Amino acid sequence: MAPTMAAESSRGASHLPALDLLRGLAIIGVIWHHFGGDGFPSGWWFGSSPWQAPFASWASNGWLGVNLFFVLSGAVLYFPYATRQRCLANAQDLRAFYAKRARRLLPLYYFSIAVVCGIQALPDGLALLALSTVTFNFSKDLFLPEVNWVLWSLGIEIWFSIVFPAVVASVNRFGMARVGVIVLLLSLAVRTAGVLVPGAAYADNPFLNPVKDSLPGRLDDFFAGMVVAQLLAQRFSFKRPWIALAAGLVLCTLSALCWDAIVVGKVGVYGAVVVNNIFQLGAAALILSLARLPSLRAYPIELAGMACYSIYIWHGVLMRHITPYPHSGGKLRYFALLIVLSWLSYRYIEFGRTSDVRKLLPRRRA
Repeated sequence: MAPTMAAESSRGASHLPALDLLRGLAIIGVIWHHFGGDGFPSGWWFGSSPWQAPFASWASNGWLGVNLFFVLSGAVLYFPYATRQRCLANAQDLRAFYAKRARRLLPLYYFSIAVVCGIQALPDGLALLALSTVTFNFSKDLFLPEVNWVLWSLGIEIWFSIVFPAVVASVNRFGMARVGVIVLLLSLAVRTAGVLVPGAAYADNPFLNPVKDSLPGRLDDFFAGMVVAQLLAQRFSFKRPWIALAAGLVLCTLSALCWDAIVVGKVGVYGAVVVNNIFQLGAAALILSLARLPSLRAYPIELAGMACYSIYIWHGVLMRHITPYPHSGGKLRYFALLIVLSWLSYRYIEFGRTSDVRKLLPRRRA
């Protein structure tokens, strides 16, 4: 999962309950995939009644929550610039942007690594250096860090933050459409290379590929979010948001069905090149429609969405290092520890400077 899964500030201008709701659903999907996904392997529903497939496919594809995080991250990060509330006009703006992103992402990242290194042997020198410099994404052997394998997506998130000012500058100079075409072609080319390069994929993980899922390969996920932010800034509105919401669900479900078909060999591996784009369209429709449906609320899920960075970090740590792997027992202890640790790090590490705890809770309906 990618972690600015939470808004840049606890109550920033880009804060929308709809985004928290989607983040909450995304983190639930990711935990489900890691917690119970083994019981629902890809394509397990083939041969059952056709009407079951759309529902059954989600049981084996909760990991698509990471894709949703990437799209949401692009939207949240770009929205203040799309609305001209912020700009990147000079070196001072650039320094302020990087300082803000570092404060948002790095404290919890390094704290979680320090905790894990305190309860197990230190990684070898190369792995420790890669973790310290957030360069593990550039190596197949280190792409899924041993200390906490879910950090792979946080690494992609951090590197997107690094290149974000250049992307914004390109959009300002050449326009959203032209840059979007270039980003799409780049990502498609990189994902194609990831499919073609022998040995690029993991033998035991059909979903992740250090080439296909590198920053260039996933850049169109983030850029799709930027397009959504631009539309929100322009007050774009579906005339029938409920129909758009349904269409978004259909597109996201279609991408899940496609992934099942790819993994079991009923669709060629090249399907993995374009299936992300189906999900991007679905995610965009969900964000834009939910933004116009303020009455659609689910407070516990929204709270999970607001704290999803901490939840994401600790769910991997606990699953691998603290409690027995949940499949073998200890489920109650696992979730109790996850809730406590996530709240404490959300409250005191992510937003320790926020004095009013109410700002860290979902907004009540006006």
